[in-house]
Amino acid sequence: MGDVWLAPRWVSQAPAEFAGLEESKGSIAPGFDADLVIVDPGTRTRVRPEEMHSRQRHSALNDHEFDFAIEHVFLRGEPVARGAKPRGRMVRPALVAR
Repeated sequence: MGDVWLAPRWVSQAPAEFAGLEESKGSIAPGFDADLVIVDPGTRTRVRPEEMHSRQRHSALNDHEFDFAIEHVFLRGEPVARGAKPRGRMVRPALVAR
């Protein structure tokens, strides 16, 4: 399974650096955006196209099963999803970058 302590680097810091957003994203620290995903490691989730909140129905992840479920999603500290239920409007790239 690997070193669980490296997970924040893999899923937060490295993607932020790759996107050139390391000054405001990728860490939980003062001055950074509070973009967080809270997961339940005790619940399995299967990706189903009919449950996607996207116009794109084709994905390499269709019918893939994960060993976790997304419980909450926060964008800049504001809740935007609870479980599979989005709260608010669809986020577009122009709304994410500063």
